[in-house]
Amino acid sequence: EFDALVNELKKGVFDRRTRMQILIASLGFYCGMRVSEILGLRICDLVEARLSTLNITANQFRNSKSATSDRISPLYVLLPNSVLADLLKFKQERLIESKLSSENKANHFELLFCKADQPIKMLSNDYIIKPMMNILKDIANDDNIRFHHLRHSFANWLLVRLLANNYPKIIDPNIHVFNHNEFSKDKILKLNNELLYDGFKVRPILYQVANLLGHASPKTTLSSYIHLDDWIRKQILHQYTEPVLNKEQLSGLLRVSQSTLYNWRSELDLRDDSIPLCSSYLQKVK
Repeated sequence: EFDALVNELKKGVFDRRTRMQILIASLGFYCGMRVSEILGLRICDLVEARLSTLNITANQFRNSKSATSDRISPLYVLLPNSVLADLLKFKQERLIESKLSSENKANHFELLFCKADQPIKMLSNDYIIKPMMNILKDIANDDNIRFHHLRHSFANWLLVRLLANNYPKIIDPNIHVFNHNEFSKDKILKLNNELLYDGFKVRPILYQVANLLGHASPKTTLSSYIHLDDWIRKQILHQYTEPVLNKEQLSGLLRVSQSTLYNWRSELDLRDDSIPLCSSYLQKVK
């Protein structure tokens, strides 16, 4: 749905507003930022280096929601390369604009996202957010969707990907969303290496998710943002603690003959004498 939003925005006139909408939506979806945090970003908050980061902190344009909301977002690992490249390019264009309007000296404390002639006036929701959210509501057929839901998506996607390094079977290819590039093995490995390890594993997964959201405690993250916790537990329990049953036990449990089990075993290419009670068998029973 998010990809469909970006594609829909690109279909129209690809002007300054459309470009900012894509970048702003990407910071919400891929980095879990609040809309006020994004609209209040200054040029200097985007740090260009080998590993580009974003300083999310209170400034002259906005206050922080809480002391723990101030944080550094590692764009180099969270954003897709193409989005990061366009964001860095947009910053350079803003610096050029600033130089031209202030005696050839750029003001790094101007807003990153703004109208060309209003470098210190924050964009309004009606101008930048509402139009693209109307598009997303149509795509999802859900009038209740808000920009803040992109932040919820970030939290759940990140948690699943950080867990998937230790529990790879969580990434079920039969579930459509897991075929997205963000759930590729390379992306999962990169996230885990950059966010959880410093020579050795030093950061608990849930604490890192909470940290990147700017939450004081993982309790807030779990209670208000993580909607897949029961599903994750089910996936891990189902895939890693499946009982191993012999033919007699399976036959009695599934209420089929042992000859039927033999045929199923051949179809499923299961050769062990003790056969796990797997979802494939249950699907056949249905």
